[in-house]
Amino acid sequence: MTKLYLVRHGETEWNLQHRMQGWSNSDLSSNGIKQAMLLRDRLKKEKIDVIYTSPLGRTIETSKILAGDMNIPIIPVENLKEMYIGNWEGYNQDEIKNFNEEQLYNFWNKPHLFIPDGGETFEEVRRRVVGETLKILKNNDDKNIVIVTHCIALKSILSHFEGRDISKLWEPPVIHQTSLSLIEYDNKNGQSSIELYGDVTHLGELYKTKVKGV
Repeated sequence: MTKLYLVRHGETEWNLQHRMQGWSNSDLSSNGIKQAMLLRDRLKKEKIDVIYTSPLGRTIETSKILAGDMNIPIIPVENLKEMYIGNWEGYNQDEIKNFNEEQLYNFWNKPHLFIPDGGETFEEVRRRVVGETLKILKNNDDKNIVIVTHCIALKSILSHFEGRDISKLWEPPVIHQTSLSLIEYDNKNGQSSIELYGDVTHLGELYKTKVKGV
């Protein structure tokens, strides 16, 4: 049985400013670093074999903290990047609302109807990240794998395994910063089960309500 641990990066400075990150980057906040350290301590007992990560700075930084001194290989993968937000990247929610209120509403409430401004659709993101995840599972049979990526990427992966329609992508559970999800996967028959979804018990007092921004 393969164990796939899915991790969102720690809180970033742009998360605090409600800015859309997409393929742009913002460094982890001091709180985000602490979040990653708490998750590292939780994962130590799991004997992780390899960490696959989005190549963006906030996920690389989170991955390095998770690996710590445990000598775990960290492999950046382009297809694990967050949704490309196009011309929205770097803008906060209020700014986007001023020039494209309809699509901002669709983004958060009707993702199946979202029309990107130079970026990706939700369907395109799901094809990209799910395809890469299945390749990773195929190449790491019976191992304990960590994928460190982003909110929409994680929601897309989990929606595939639970059979959730894109239109319901944002329905709970919520994927908070450094949340931990676990999928157990059998390569022999393709069967899977979601054992954890967005768990944040390791954060304790650092737990905060999700800030909208990807």
